[in-house]
Amino acid sequence: SGETAAIDALAEKLEAAGHGCRKLHTSHAFHSKMMDDILPSFKEKVAEYQLNAPSIPYISNVTGTWIDHEAVQDPAY
Repeated sequence: SGETAAIDALAEKLEAAGHGCRKLHTSHAFHSKMMDDILPSFKEKVAEYQLNAPSIPYISNVTGTWIDHEAVQDPAY
C-alpha cells in the first residue's frame, strides 16, 4: 500500500531484481493508513449492529493472540 509513485518505484526495483510483480486492480489498500479518514464514520456504523462473540476461537490479526471476546465486540476493533 502507499502512494502511486512509491508503488511504481518498488515495482521497478522488483522487476530489475528479477522478481515478478503486478498491481491489484483497486484504488488503494483497504488495510492501509489511506483509510484513516473514514474510520470515525465506519465505527459509528458498526456500532449500530449487535456484535456477538465468535463461536469458533481464532487468532487475531491485530494482536497475534487468541481473540478476546470483549475486543471483537468493540466497534473500534
